[in-house]
Amino acid sequence: MGSQEPHARKAFGFRSLLISVLFHGLLALLLWSLVITVTKRESIALLGSIYRDAPNVSVQLPPQIPESFPPTEPEPLPETSEKSIAAIDALIAAALSTDGTDSPREPSSPVSSHDGPSIEFFGTRAKGTKFVFVMDVSYSMKARKGERFRRACDELIRAVSGLQPGQSYYVFLFSWSLDEMFYDSEIGFVPVQNGHVERLGNWIYDVTMGAGTDPRRALALARRMNPDAVFLLSDGQFNAPRSPLSESGWLDDLGNRLDMTVQEGVEAIYKGLPIHTIAFENPFTTGAMESIARATGGQFRYVRTQSLQPVDSQRFLTILRQLEQKHRHESNPARAYQSRLSLAWELIADGELLYAEYIMRPLRHAPPEYILNAALLTEVQNVLDNEIGKARLEDFQQPPELSQILTERNAEVSTAKD
Repeated sequence: MGSQEPHARKAFGFRSLLISVLFHGLLALLLWSLVITVTKRESIALLGSIYRDAPNVSVQLPPQIPESFPPTEPEPLPETSEKSIAAIDALIAAALSTDGTDSPREPSSPVSSHDGPSIEFFGTRAKGTKFVFVMDVSYSMKARKGERFRRACDELIRAVSGLQPGQSYYVFLFSWSLDEMFYDSEIGFVPVQNGHVERLGNWIYDVTMGAGTDPRRALALARRMNPDAVFLLSDGQFNAPRSPLSESGWLDDLGNRLDMTVQEGVEAIYKGLPIHTIAFENPFTTGAMESIARATGGQFRYVRTQSLQPVDSQRFLTILRQLEQKHRHESNPARAYQSRLSLAWELIADGELLYAEYIMRPLRHAPPEYILNAALLTEVQNVLDNEIGKARLEDFQQPPELSQILTERNAEVSTAKD
């Protein structure tokens, strides 16, 4: 009996060891299978959602999700709950929102009103306590019978009305001359206090327009004030007087004149201070204004004409009569077409978009040999397509005199086509 006990104990120990190895092996195999299955199913579900919702968009995936997978046999997608789909779609939306692209017409404002003191002007929000507005008061701001300038003033009043105690601002007005705020000789920030909005309104709505569009002196003085941000609003293409005026051109810190263009001066002087630019109701100014914002780290916004409803019908009637005279006496069709193109450009710049489209109609099918400036023609046509779409002058109410003329002319065109 004594000799059989060690033998039995050895057999029992061997069986126990064998059972333990088999059990742990099966457990490890089961765990490995679960891990592989879950990993594959989650990855496939994410990719399916990306290509279903945004097949033509390149998505930068978060680092924890592999961008590529080893080739495997296709397997059916698992059933996914609505909660899982929502979570995946939220992940994709977050990835798409970080592509860094903004529309040049409608850029987003990176500063939240909850980040501290700030101000908003035509949809652009800037953080800080001290702000300078540099606003265009050239003759073109009288466009649409003064609607354009009144709209700019209304927005300025609205913006400063939202300032809080401890914040301050200043306004420069420019054409080829310069007007300091309230026409005071001393330049200094206006604090938020009782009556400041009313005083601003009494001054700004009663200013006088001037010739030319040169913001350099105003921008130079604004830089000296060391604000937190500058807002530059203009509807015109910048130009300088033929001979320098005492109120035009850049200034250095010592008051010496600097012979630089608007863009050159901005790049040289505005380091570390953003200029937020507003191309105001004139699509031909967007390029220059966007360049200024980009050079200073500011935001750019193009503000369209508030309404397509034509306003200056008397001006349009005068243009129609001028074109009729040219048609009668101009023997060169190319020159007549060029006159139409130039007038359309002016009307677009002044916000009378539907009047511009009307006089542009003969040019859309004009023989190429009659077009003296094909590049300008393409630009004007593209602008009109973007600004008004399929809207036409006949869709809007007109004064009786103009309505009768349009009816007669359209009837003549229809008869000529028949």
